Amino acid sequence: MTLFKGGGPRLLGQRVLWNLPWEGWLARHIGAWSSLGDPIPGRGYFVEQLSFFCRFLPSVVVGRPDIIYFSDKNLGDFLWRWRR
Repeated sequence: MTLFKGGGPRLLGQRVLWNLPWEGWLARHIGAWSSLGDPIPGRGYFVEQLSFFCRFLPSVVVGRPDIIYFSDKNLGDFLWRWRR
């Protein structure tokens, strides 16, 4: 079993994947741009999840896991759409 995470120290059985932190300048501005300049709370979080998904997807394709357990709805939505 491998835990994929977006930050923190790397421990045995864990992989830290680069992503855009939701509170960072870039994620907030991409989120604001994607909503036509009208800042919407949570857009930075959506951008963070999308950037994590982009880094996570190659591991899914190569590893072909039987089960993916996740706690973020956006990640689940991305995985569902990709699977279809």
